[in-house]
Amino acid sequence: MEQRAPWKVLRARKNVAITKSLNGWVWGNLVVGWVIGFAIDFIGGAAYKLEPSLVSVSLDKPRGDDAAATAHIYLMDEKGRLIREITTELLPAAR
Repeated sequence: MEQRAPWKVLRARKNVAITKSLNGWVWGNLVVGWVIGFAIDFIGGAAYKLEPSLVSVSLDKPRGDDAAATAHIYLMDEKGRLIREITTELLPAAR
């Protein structure tokens, strides 16, 4: 006998803008005279800082037959401080 999950397949699409800015430590390479380190930072991508640094998603099951599932999206900086919190309702997937 095949068992099925009590919830439906759900989908949600949420766009999060991630910005790129210059990491302040890059200039330390130039001050100290490490031109090679400065170049390596740019080549390897370490010269840039992305915001938000962490995107965490928490999915909640529906609490009743008619209730929709929700997703809680947390955007945090590199120190773990909350930048923004988004809650969105998940919709049934198209078949």
